[in-house]
Order: sequence, then structure tokens, then C-alpha cells
Amino acid sequence: GDGVSIQAHAVIGDRVTIGDRAVVGPLAYIGDDTRVGADCLLYPNVTIREEITIGDRVIVHSGAVIGSDGFGFAKVRDGHRKIPQIGTVIVEDDVEIGANATVDRATMTDGATVIGRGTKIDNLVQVAHNVRIGESCLIVSLVGLGGSTELGSNVTLAGQAGTAGHLRIGANTTVAAKAGVTKDVPPNVFYSGFPATDHQTDLKQQAAARRLPDMLQEMRDLRSRVEDLERERADTDPTDA
Repeated sequence: GDGVSIQAHAVIGDRVTIGDRAVVGPLAYIGDDTRVGADCLLYPNVTIREEITIGDRVIVHSGAVIGSDGFGFAKVRDGHRKIPQIGTVIVEDDVEIGANATVDRATMTDGATVIGRGTKIDNLVQVAHNVRIGESCLIVSLVGLGGSTELGSNVTLAGQAGTAGHLRIGANTTVAAKAGVTKDVPPNVFYSGFPATDHQTDLKQQAAARRLPDMLQEMRDLRSRVEDLERERADTDPTDA
């Protein structure tokens, strides 16, 4: 396109399309048959693999990899055999992807890992194969999304939250830091804890857990008192003889 800046030692593969005013930083790599939209900014050392689609006004920070192989292996007698990862990634308009984040390509040719329009992804986030992220989501650092997870629009995943694969998180939902999502989450809720649950329920569970040492001591004291009472009863019961 017009006004494109391709900087020192960048590598551009065959049949790549780069939109107007895009900037490709030093040592960046764009693989064959990839499309990069207008007004994109690819910082130094960004890797965009082959057959990937990047929308307009996308920012990708240094060290990020888009289109890496998904983690797919078949267990065989002598170890693990790699399952080819031959799908694609679609990054829609106005997305920002942080440093050293990774977005895996889909497994099959008819599949895509999708990052929805306006979504912002922080540093060190892992997006596994066939994940679909809705529009305007916030994915904070160290989040891990298991394969085929689906996020609705306006979902927030706080730092170090993680999801199992093949589940859905509804729109307008917030998942708190370090929460572990193991099943589907409805829309318009605030979840926390592990396994993740409604935040108020999680707070009650945490409060109860803090009381466990005192409760255990009370149980020991009660058990001791019951044993003392049983011994006294046995000593005073005339039928005992």
C-alpha cells in the first residue's frame, strides 16, 4: 500500500499484502499469503506466520507470535505424534496484542482462531488453537485460554486467570485474577476463585476456609468433652457391672 514503512532486516514472504501506512518494524517476519491491513503497527521482532489475516489499525508488540502451531499431539506407543496445525488466525480491526503474547492457529484448514474487533490483549497471554474472542474484550497479562474456548463481547479476564478448553464465557462477564474457569460461565456475571464461581459465593468460601483451623480445634475440644462424659457415665452407671 501507500506510505508503508518496512524497516531494517524485516522479512516479508511471498504473496503478502500490506495496507496503506502500515509500519513493519526491524526484524519482524510476515509469512507467505498473509494480509496485514492499513495503519497497522508491528513492533520489532514480531512474528506473523503464513496465511494469517490482520485487520486495520492493529498494534502488535515486540516478541508476539501470531499463527504459531496449536498444541496438538496424538499419544502413540512410542511417545507423542504431532497433529499438523493447518488452520488460520483472524485478527479483526483495532486489536492490540502485547509483548510476547502468542496466538495459535486453528487445527484444520476450515477453522480459525479469531480475535474480535477492538479487543486488547496484554503481555504474555496464551491464546490456544480455535479460540474465538468476541469484540472489545480485555485479556490481562498471563492469562491462558484453552483450545476452542469462546468468549462473548466485552469479557474481561484479569491477570493469571485461566480457562479449560471447549467452554464458553458469556458476554459482559468479568473473571477475577488467578481464577480457574472449568465450565461454561453465563453472561453478565463476576466470577472468581478456583474452580471459578460467582464472586459472592467465592468470598463466603474463602471466609469459611479461614475459619477452618479454629473450627478443627473446636471439634477436637468437643470430641474430648464427649469422651470425658462417656467415661463419667460408664463409671457411674450401676448396670455397667
